Amino acid sequence: MLFATSALGIRVDAPYVTNVIHIPPPSSLEVYMQEIGRAGRTGLSSCTTLYYNNSDIGNNTARVEEAMKSYCRSEDTCQRKLLLDYFGFSCVQQENCFCICDEKFKTTEEDLPQKIKSKVRFLSDNNRAILEMSIKRAISDHASQATSECSILFNISVDKNLAAKVMEEVEFIESEADLLKLFGIWNETCSSQIFSLISEHTTM
Repeated sequence: MLFATSALGIRVDAPYVTNVIHIPPPSSLEVYMQEIGRAGRTGLSSCTTLYYNNSDIGNNTARVEEAMKSYCRSEDTCQRKLLLDYFGFSCVQQENCFCICDEKFKTTEEDLPQKIKSKVRFLSDNNRAILEMSIKRAISDHASQATSECSILFNISVDKNLAAKVMEEVEFIESEADLLKLFGIWNETCSSQIFSLISEHTTM
């Protein structure tokens, strides 16, 4: 978790960010769009949360522009549509949308990540230990590199059991997208390398 000022939203490409929280609202929708754009940059499902109270968006609050106040006050219109309409875009998708579209944060089993159901590849016993060691090395190398590059700004937390979890599902992994979706691998280069290793040591 990282607490930061608005400066972090400028020219920062942090592909592993999947959650952005604002307390209180930014000054404008332009600033808001820029800052929530830090999340989901690798295509992972991501979430933004905006906390405010009546004093933050009151008529006498000069810091926040009227368009941002109206966005916060909206209770019956899709917030994705409001945001895209403001910037002149069409809202074509309302799946996995904001609270108004998903019945006020209602979560069902259908919303949760689902495991792949059928095996798509075969891993021999001879290759299992080799593959697991290779995956552990790839994860360790990329985590060390990322931590070194971003140690001042970011706290990168890597699941120590990630390699074991991948190995448990290795015969069900059909594409690199499965690695990103099911295991939350934070780095596209890392996921590409792991998928190449899986393809090299298994048969379809």
